[in-house]
Amino acid sequence: MKRETYEKVIETAEELGYKPNKLARFLSRKTEYRVALVYPKYVKFFWEQVEVGIKSALDELSDYGLRVDTFRTSSPRIPARDVIRKLIDSDNYQGIAIAPGEEDLSDLINDGVARGIKICTFNQDAKKSDRLFYVGANYREAGRLAGELTCKFCGRSGKVAIFGANDDFQTTEKNKGFFEVAEFYPELEVLGPYSLAGPSYSEEQLKYVLQGVSGVYVSTAELGDVAELVSTQSLRDLVMVGHDMNQQMLEYLEEGIVTATINQDPAGQGYFALTNLFQQLAYEGIDGSVEGVDVRLEVIMKENAKFYI
Repeated sequence: MKRETYEKVIETAEELGYKPNKLARFLSRKTEYRVALVYPKYVKFFWEQVEVGIKSALDELSDYGLRVDTFRTSSPRIPARDVIRKLIDSDNYQGIAIAPGEEDLSDLINDGVARGIKICTFNQDAKKSDRLFYVGANYREAGRLAGELTCKFCGRSGKVAIFGANDDFQTTEKNKGFFEVAEFYPELEVLGPYSLAGPSYSEEQLKYVLQGVSGVYVSTAELGDVAELVSTQSLRDLVMVGHDMNQQMLEYLEEGIVTATINQDPAGQGYFALTNLFQQLAYEGIDGSVEGVDVRLEVIMKENAKFYI
């Protein structure tokens, strides 16, 4: 095409407001984009919900060349570090989405990025790394939301216990957020956090604490375990707030044992991690900027719980 003809075509396209379909361009390229997804096996119900979002993203993007392999980790038997090291060294993947858990994988992520691999994190971040973006909840805000719900449901006074004393990032951030909000309620005393696992855990202590409080916040994945114990203790007026949603939680909400649970959009975490990583790969050289995603925090109670199952 002559230069003057090309310029005339561009001028006409601009006058008509025409914008080229980028995905159509990708189809014409017949390019494959190979991505590895690395995430834990447990807690099982949570990752099954993440997989709903992954499947949705694949349904949208597989026609555009996206190919995905999943790798599940389970420390200490299948450490994430070993899995990711092999993926990077294989040179088979242009992108890797990692849910790093509590392992510090910054050095591996940095090595992969230095080799030209597009790497993002989801569910839990690796802030010290050179990852491209993070998709997941803001856990400090999740704890603050739980604090507001618990304090207000308890009538802004009395005693509230926090169950969940793990030293992992998610739990400590949630607990910090809860305490930050509780400071605005001077007539409410916060006890704990108490451990729900390990050598410091005592079921008798848990029962004793439950008898003396008007509210409970569970900052770990054991909301169902605490709810089961409460159901045997005739504590029907106890306010209980926690995180995440499954069939068991639906039953406890309907029975009035759990007051509210905060959904951290696990399907959205899987969906946006994959679609944003694809955008980084496919739009490279066209529009490569992708922001991270703070997923929605949604309060689930008895009357809206059916929409989340």
